[in-house]
Amino acid sequence: MQKAIFILGALAVSTPALAKKGGNGVAANKSGLRLKVSQDLFGRQQDWQIVDGDEGDPVYVDALRFLNGGGRLEATKLLGNGLEVGGILGYTYVDTKTDDDGISSGQGYNVALTGAYNVKLGDKTKGFVQPMLGYMRSATTPEGGDEAAEKGLWFGGAAGVRIRLFERVTFDPQLEVQQFNSTYEYDGDDVDDLEGRRRTMGLRWGLTVML
Repeated sequence: MQKAIFILGALAVSTPALAKKGGNGVAANKSGLRLKVSQDLFGRQQDWQIVDGDEGDPVYVDALRFLNGGGRLEATKLLGNGLEVGGILGYTYVDTKTDDDGISSGQGYNVALTGAYNVKLGDKTKGFVQPMLGYMRSATTPEGGDEAAEKGLWFGGAAGVRIRLFERVTFDPQLEVQQFNSTYEYDGDDVDDLEGRRRTMGLRWGLTVML
């Protein structure tokens, strides 16, 4: 995440100056491309499983994170009139081991289609709403064992503000809700009669550069 912020900052310095302002307060630029990195700041997570059609009780997880979780990269193309479309990418790799022996390894990815509608609120502030539809997969493999994985579709939405820090850089706090619908695999085979549900609600912060 820190490296991504550094890269975005370098892009902000090196990108040519924007020519003019467009509709709904969106800055006009040569490529019309927005790059954004974001992180969870605070949120509540509900997890529950459905076994043979019976829903279990949800488990609640409250988390306060800063530069330490839920990071993702977004790239969107401005279409005009405050509209933009694009995608989201997130990836995680974890390797757990002692000094001499491996314990487990795991990786996960998250890809999604997204877009946004922006509206001018002030000289240096815009509001936005953002729908999301994606697919995720997270897997863990113990040393010498078989892979266990969770996968499925998710959807969500966000509403926030873009606060201009520099000519092409904004700070984007946003409220976000996501719903995950998961199935499970073990050693490449689907686990029958077991499904997972996850709902997350919380606050994210992001840093955006216009190219």
